[in-house]
Amino acid sequence: MADSNLYVMEIRAGVILYLNEKTRAKDGWWWGDGEKFVRGPFASYELAIADARQHHDKALRLIVWNKNNYGASGEPSPRGNLIVIDTEGALWVRSSEPPVAGCNQILRWRTK
Repeated sequence: MADSNLYVMEIRAGVILYLNEKTRAKDGWWWGDGEKFVRGPFASYELAIADARQHHDKALRLIVWNKNNYGASGEPSPRGNLIVIDTEGALWVRSSEPPVAGCNQILRWRTK
């Protein structure tokens, strides 16, 4: 995991908001690699970032994506980044995909 990017994502009501997927993980902010969550839950992404930096290379470049800048800088390199995806508590779904059942706060976004 040392060479791959790390991701910080939020879970609410048993749903990973960015991935539009159900999970058994507790609600809150989690960090991990592209395959699995490693640690969490945290009350904020700032706390998750601090924990990730304690357990990994502190030189990881921090990238925070939100609804205003998602994808604006293109794809980050496949390693060396700590990527926070802040959905502001809303489920992000592509315009072409149905949301996970039971979610009522949805932010739709289009892929380029």
